[in-house]
Amino acid sequence: MRARKSRREILKLHGYAPAAYDATWVLINAMKKANSTDPKVYGPFIKSVAFVGISGDIAFMPNGDMKDPAATFYKVIDGKWVPQAVAYGEKVSPLQN
Repeated sequence: MRARKSRREILKLHGYAPAAYDATWVLINAMKKANSTDPKVYGPFIKSVAFVGISGDIAFMPNGDMKDPAATFYKVIDGKWVPQAVAYGEKVSPLQN
């Protein structure tokens, strides 16, 4: 019998869903541009993909890094992860807690 997942485990899995969804569409768009499902053919097209995803703007720099990636900074306060700031590229915006 499989053990039932805790609420925390379920939320943790769902927390990555937007990024996974957007990553899937990065690959789909690269495949469309390359007119191929062969990774060796569509791989070079990944850097040319740009669209508005559910996690934000998705685009890449010539070296393959994400252009203006988003990140949330947390601080552990009384044993809980509390968001402190959000960064988009080089712009960091503090959050009001």
